[in-house]
Amino acid sequence: MTATAYATGASSTMSDFVTALFSFATTNGWTQLDLDTANGEASMHIGTTLFAQFRWATSSPTSLALYQALGFGHGLAVVDSVAAGGTGYAVDDVLTLSGGSPTTAATVRVLTAPGGVVATVEVLSAGIDYGSTPSDPVSTTGGAGTGCTLNCTFRGTIGSTLPGESCDDSGSGIVTGTDATLSDLRGLADIGSGPYSSHHFFAGTNAAGDPYLHVVIEFSSGVARHMGIGHIEKIGNWKGGEYCYGSSNSGASLSTPSTSLCMLDGLFASTGGNTEHRTPTIRMEGFLDQDAAGKWGALWVQTSSSGFLDDSAGNDRQRVQGGYRAGPIAAGLGWNASNVGTAFVPMYDIVCMYWDNVSSPNKVAFMGAQPDVKGVNVKAFTFGEVVTIGSEDWMLFPMSRKGNTGDSNDSLNAGVAYLRP
Repeated sequence: MTATAYATGASSTMSDFVTALFSFATTNGWTQLDLDTANGEASMHIGTTLFAQFRWATSSPTSLALYQALGFGHGLAVVDSVAAGGTGYAVDDVLTLSGGSPTTAATVRVLTAPGGVVATVEVLSAGIDYGSTPSDPVSTTGGAGTGCTLNCTFRGTIGSTLPGESCDDSGSGIVTGTDATLSDLRGLADIGSGPYSSHHFFAGTNAAGDPYLHVVIEFSSGVARHMGIGHIEKIGNWKGGEYCYGSSNSGASLSTPSTSLCMLDGLFASTGGNTEHRTPTIRMEGFLDQDAAGKWGALWVQTSSSGFLDDSAGNDRQRVQGGYRAGPIAAGLGWNASNVGTAFVPMYDIVCMYWDNVSSPNKVAFMGAQPDVKGVNVKAFTFGEVVTIGSEDWMLFPMSRKGNTGDSNDSLNAGVAYLRP
């Protein structure tokens, strides 16, 4: 894992904050797709499967909503079947779809090709912003052969770049609504319209070289919110790993489920209404007993409505556990306080676990951990303090507000450590 860039500053308005974030992101390899501060909309991506979109109210905003998708605008969601297998192809050939009017065309990878005839493929990228889509069967180019055509399903709203309307949106968000409903969505909740005391941006990669972007905003003196998009450090070889989370207030007990969202958080508990949209999501496909059409997992502990675990296409999202507050690692190590005198600063990995609650007995398996971010007890530390452990510098923040003052932002000694380059 490698932390590659860090920047800090202050911003006077939410639009200023988003603009600063996009400036940092594009400097570190992300591509800006949309930045419309007049209408409170912004979108960016890196690679072919990590797309993030943002939305905020244009008048006196209080929250910044964050959406995760596998494309931008209208794009390729599913290859329904191979219409014609062609000739001369090989496994792992990458084929590009022809036709339509995309900004960037979708791609697929050949999974099986007996005798050079394509039999099965998987979607590699949804493409970007199809203004119109090609008709079935869709021709392809690339690879070692010729003649492969596909029957395809495209998703997303044609002509729309609104957050939440892109191809294979993870489902944690709504498109329409007031600023009050935006505060119930995933993102930076209840941070006000500024000015903000400070922001801290971290960029880097996991061990496989896949990127992440982590954000801390100090929206009031000593009070933080956290947001992140990236790829987890996967255990094993499975399809997915792209994650997206925000944070909200209401405390950060390490043992009690609550509507407070603490990043990747398996103790998040919705009470119904729009708060269920706060849940963090992780892309995951092909897991045991997972919905065959499903592409997303959601970190949660309980729900009061049946649609909670659906993505924007209506497919079930698989339950994921662990994260910052839940599971044996957080519960076992989250209470350990640091001793500055002896340079003892215990930290714990933010680990996600797949929960198969269909089989009997239920099964749980480790999926991986968030790169370059750890849980830590911050009782002995100040906001943004840097501690050096070996050759690494870690920057420490409270989950929300350090201490127990009786305020809804109190998070006791629960904290987060970020690796800083």
